[in-house]
Amino acid sequence: MPLVTNPLAMFDFVKMFGAGALFPLLLLIVLAFWEGSYEGIPFAARLSLFLFGGLLAAGVLVMLVVFGNRMPYEYRLDRDGALMASTSVRGRRLSTLAVVVGLLAGPRGLTTAGAGLLANANAAAFLPWRDLGGVRYYPGSHRIALMNDWRRVLLLEIPPALYPEVAARVSAEAARLRDLAAGQPRPATAPAIRAWLSLFVVLFTVALMGDAKPLDVSPGAALVSGVLALAALWTKRWISLGLSGMLVTVVTGFNAHAWLGGQFEHLGKADWRVALVTQMVLTAFFVVLGLMILLGFVRSQRAV
Repeated sequence: MPLVTNPLAMFDFVKMFGAGALFPLLLLIVLAFWEGSYEGIPFAARLSLFLFGGLLAAGVLVMLVVFGNRMPYEYRLDRDGALMASTSVRGRRLSTLAVVVGLLAGPRGLTTAGAGLLANANAAAFLPWRDLGGVRYYPGSHRIALMNDWRRVLLLEIPPALYPEVAARVSAEAARLRDLAAGQPRPATAPAIRAWLSLFVVLFTVALMGDAKPLDVSPGAALVSGVLALAALWTKRWISLGLSGMLVTVVTGFNAHAWLGGQFEHLGKADWRVALVTQMVLTAFFVVLGLMILLGFVRSQRAV
């Protein structure tokens, strides 16, 4: 499988490195809203962008120099599901070396050892047909992406001569699952997705509870918003709908009252406008989340 020249593989790398660079930015925004150091927000954005670029450049360099822009895989499709396993001897040796070096380095090498263990754990992936949540076909590049209920699990790189046969087999399994699901209520949003949303809720709530925000919305309102959002993501459906309606009302009401009342703080500080826009983005997250739950795009339980 090509790596750097594979748009789907690169998209996965961008998501992974982007997530790694995003969380330091969010943590620094939390500190800015608690301490009033708004000039730290643009600095944090530049730092996160630099971190993302550095991680991506290092990853591309490793893919090109170490692996020659290719990673060999073997695939197996049987009646139970689909398997994708790396056959790269170099990859196995490097991940094992990372584990050994990390453990020998003591506490300072735990990150390296963890990366090696993670690479070994991800060397093979199996998706049972019963867990197949979606399929995307790329006939131009002879690839098929198999997904579970929230992410792409396997990317099949298929020789052109075998693509029609493999695509027909996958289509048959997908059609069988659609027939089984016909007439059934839509399933709940994947717990993994709701867990990620919950993490953002906690981070944004902590930030908006800070006393040094540009728009002076009370910390209590931010705390109530966070509690409502978390409960709406994990409670029974009708309770979830009621809580999400309350969430939209509380967030919109308190912020509109503060804005119309001119409750702005620290107007003379550097990068105040940047901080205000940042606060509006964090606030909008809660409103959008509440609306998505109300409209059924995010579901805590099966839709009736």
